[in-house]
Formats: sequence, structure tokens, C-alpha cells
Amino acid sequence: MNGPGNAGGSGSTKNSGPNTIQQKIKLESHLTNNLKRKIRELQADVSTKSNEVEALKRHIKSTKFAEIEVEMKLYMDECARLRAQLEEVIRSKDTFADPQEVRMIEERFQQQELVISDLRT
Repeated sequence: MNGPGNAGGSGSTKNSGPNTIQQKIKLESHLTNNLKRKIRELQADVSTKSNEVEALKRHIKSTKFAEIEVEMKLYMDECARLRAQLEEVIRSKDTFADPQEVRMIEERFQQQELVISDLRT
């Protein structure tokens, strides 16, 4: 009795066993494919975000550079304006001007000339 009972029992286990194994294999295969697809999508997202970050960094750098250029031009224009005013004062040689003060102004003027020439190079 044990023989036929075991054969019948193992026969039903064999029938349900392969189906269960096949189902597990299909399920694992499906899960594996889904995970691989998700990994590819996430890698693509990371790549896109990295490219966006790099583009923003380049844009910020170029914007800062342009702002600095504009600011430098404004300073140079202001220096030129002040230099013209100073030259006018020096040319007029106001009789009330202290000669020592005029020399100090001329020295500052020369220093500014050096700074301006350094900025241009």
C-alpha cells in the first residue's frame, strides 16, 4: 500500500512541482526584466540630470563672467570721467590750490593710470 500511495502522492507532487517551478521561473524572469528596465530608466534619468546640472554650471559661469565684464567697463568709464575732471582741475591751476595738494593729486592720477593700464591687459 505504501508503494502505490507514494507513487500517487509523488505523481501529484510532480505535476504540481513542475508547474510551481515553471511559475517561479516565469515570475523571477518577469521580475528580473522589470528590474533591468527600471535600472535603465533610472540610469537615463541620472544621465539627463547630470547633463542639466553641467549646463546650468556653464550658464552660471558665463553669466558671472558677463556681469564682471560689464562692471569692469563701468569702472573704466568712471575712471576715465574722473581722470578728465582731474586733468581739467590740474590744467586750470586754480590760484587757490595748494601746490602740495596738486602734487598729491598728480601722484594719485599716475597711480590710477597704472591700475587702468593693468585692467586693460
